[in-house]
Amino acid sequence: MIEDIFGIFNPKGIGSEEWKRERKNGIGGSEIASIMGIDGAFQTPWAIWASKTGAKELPDIGGNFAVQKGVQFEIVARAKIEEQMECSFEPKSWVHKDYPICRATDDGYNEERNIILEVKYMGQQPHEAASRGIIPDKYKAQMLWNLQVSGADHCLFISYNPDSPGNEMVIIKVGRNDTIGDITGESMIEFGKLWWETHVVLGLPPDITSKDFQPIETQEWKDLAYQFIKCKNAVDSAEKELDVAKKNIRDVLDSSGVPALKGFGISAKESLRKGVIEYSKIKELSSVDLEKYRKKSITVFSVLECKE
Repeated sequence: MIEDIFGIFNPKGIGSEEWKRERKNGIGGSEIASIMGIDGAFQTPWAIWASKTGAKELPDIGGNFAVQKGVQFEIVARAKIEEQMECSFEPKSWVHKDYPICRATDDGYNEERNIILEVKYMGQQPHEAASRGIIPDKYKAQMLWNLQVSGADHCLFISYNPDSPGNEMVIIKVGRNDTIGDITGESMIEFGKLWWETHVVLGLPPDITSKDFQPIETQEWKDLAYQFIKCKNAVDSAEKELDVAKKNIRDVLDSSGVPALKGFGISAKESLRKGVIEYSKIKELSSVDLEKYRKKSITVFSVLECKE
């Protein structure tokens, strides 16, 4: 079996400030769905990157009512599964034996049976879907990742909803070879390694998605937005007039019979510009890593009109 990571990643340390700080040094199971853009993920790739690099601290939702309720029901569900299976489960954190940045924390582990648990409190609709064997992809991704990291044989997905009398606890067995479409646990590990190297080690932020935009309704922002739209409309109108003027000037140049004209503060000429080299078609460069020749990235600021 794989050993626990450091002294911090152990059951007693789960949820502690030290544990939270240590999480920044790797990718956890609850983050892989966000990183891969799997449907229903709680965060975005940019948000995870920002939390790992310190570019921005994500809000601590530990005190959130729904989160606290989930923690409470996790304890209840774990006690029930222990009674049902006649064995004990203890929460445990792991690090992959070969890839230290790949980490996991499960809701329970039984060493004798080599089983991990993932307990979720879900609403009525997803809970009923679970009773039909349907697990949300974001949770299945977490379990497939945790199985790869921990080395456990399988994971028991437990959907617990006390508001479903007679069907309050649903248990689904997930194996190491299960998939999400064509996504396997092994491919998740490979994706996570590459993502970490590209975005955390090299410091290249992931693309911003529509989920990263936060609404703002202050009077200051409203005034700035109106000012920007007014100025942009004026610029757009001026650019149309400029295009007409340039076309008329070119018509005069074409009919003049000379290569260039100047007067009254402007000049006009026609010249030939070299085409762009298509490096992808140069066979000799197919095995060359061109990225190491790329200049340092620069920050680009943009403001765009958008539909509400």
